[in-house]
Amino acid sequence: MAIEKIRNKWRAVISNGRDPNTGKRIRISKMFNTKKEAMLYEAEIRKEVKTKLTSGYGITSMTLNEFYEYFKNNYETLLTPKTLESYDSSFVRISAAMGNLPLAKIETTHILTFYRQLDTCPRLNGREGTLSGRTKRKHHELLSRLFKKALQWHFILVNPMDGIDPPKWRYRNNTQIPDKDELAKLFSALENETLKHKVWIMLTFSTGIRRGELFGIQWNNINFEEKTLSIQRSISNVNHTIAAKETKTPSSNRVISLSDTIVSMLKEYRTEYEAYYRQIVNTSIFEGVGRIEDEYIFITHTGRVSHPDAFNGYLKAMTKRYGLMNITPHTLRHCSASYLIANNVDIQTVAARLGHASTAVTQTVYSHLLKSVERETADVMEQIIQKTYVAETPKK
Repeated sequence: MAIEKIRNKWRAVISNGRDPNTGKRIRISKMFNTKKEAMLYEAEIRKEVKTKLTSGYGITSMTLNEFYEYFKNNYETLLTPKTLESYDSSFVRISAAMGNLPLAKIETTHILTFYRQLDTCPRLNGREGTLSGRTKRKHHELLSRLFKKALQWHFILVNPMDGIDPPKWRYRNNTQIPDKDELAKLFSALENETLKHKVWIMLTFSTGIRRGELFGIQWNNINFEEKTLSIQRSISNVNHTIAAKETKTPSSNRVISLSDTIVSMLKEYRTEYEAYYRQIVNTSIFEGVGRIEDEYIFITHTGRVSHPDAFNGYLKAMTKRYGLMNITPHTLRHCSASYLIANNVDIQTVAARLGHASTAVTQTVYSHLLKSVERETADVMEQIIQKTYVAETPKK
């Protein structure tokens, strides 16, 4: 439902679901001289349509808990396992607050009351403090999706989420990245590590790829002649099960250029990999596909794809062993982007390399760095002015 101003009048526009026969959206609209009249009419119609649910619009007695299961059963193929896991986590609180209410009787006031409860909710992981703005936003996103589908599938005639603003949330990038000296210590320490672990760190740092994307690389994704890496999939851990999935967004499917050092390191690693692969390919423990080009480049002793969590565990132990700052795979990704931005690589190139859906995402995540780079542009302009305008302007 919406109230719109058209010239000097106000129009109330009410969505009344879809026609069960034609599938066309049903809208009720009426013009008024004042906004107050339009709002009163909207409230009256909202109350009226809530009492006129007919059998042609679905199972109106279904509770929100029941609809959530129905939603998952009929929408699961369009959701990744990781998304479903996130939804289940968010729905724990939603279910406790209004899960037993009939879906068609849930109103905007129920949602707003729930949002107020979120302000004082404890964390499910036992940590101190209340929920973050991002966590609250996830609850809003799930509810919006659920009621949008309920409306599209004719289970409800009115969407109680209409007009509800999402909880305020602002991204804060608090990741501490290593400076040049710390980075030099890390690279120096790598000289004592295995080649596989060197590749883990150097490939992530040089390309800025996500951890799941790193472990989703197969040998056929690397073009040694053109020195490129094609990102096509990601490996994730959902409910303690390792599975390949599509990349995070369509823009995450990308081709990244590789430096000469990284290409040489990958060639050396390929030689080591092939030697071990020949030892296991015809044994009873082998769990690969039997063709090197189609294998993942990081595998276990049986040929199965390595667990992404192994990267975090290795970095934690390795940095502790050498007395380095705490570094995670995500730290290396941030580090890669930060050094590119600090060296004035344009934002579109950085966004494309990271696989961000848009430059807006990159600007949000790295806004603090972009501000410092923008400050440098003023210094550059000052140098130009000093060399041209000031130098050529006659002194009075």
